[in-house]
Amino acid sequence: MKRFFKIYFIIIALMSGSYANDKLYQFMGINSSIDMIDGKTNLSLGAKYGQQNGLWRTSLNLNASADYQAFIVQSDRAIFKEAFKTYQLKPYMGFAFGYMGSRLEGVESGLVYGGNFGVNYVFNDRYDIDFGYRYLVTNGKNSAGLNNLILSLHYFY
Repeated sequence: MKRFFKIYFIIIALMSGSYANDKLYQFMGINSSIDMIDGKTNLSLGAKYGQQNGLWRTSLNLNASADYQAFIVQSDRAIFKEAFKTYQLKPYMGFAFGYMGSRLEGVESGLVYGGNFGVNYVFNDRYDIDFGYRYLVTNGKNSAGLNNLILSLHYFY
């Protein structure tokens, strides 16, 4: 667990450097996802807190379902920004890592890491909706993949 927090603080420090010259926007959000882990599909609910500037967004995510709970740090970057600058759709891609506690037999609790991509639809300065996909891999002896199809609503303050 010490190793996880070291990695977490290093990533946050690196990411905050990219925010140096841009205005930061803080947000809170709720999400729901359809998850598939070890061949079993279920629904999870979650909450998040994050910050973003013009290109980068970093968030802390708490998710829970009947089969697992996860604390995930996710960082993503806007892609094709120039092509989408006049649209309310904003595509992104990034990476994620964290800790997952599993209740499934054969799937160990432990560190997870992976990637994500998706698209935001910006309603106005206060709200956006995010539809994304995240794939995480566990690092245990019986490694398993966690697929998340996520729908989030964000409030910026």
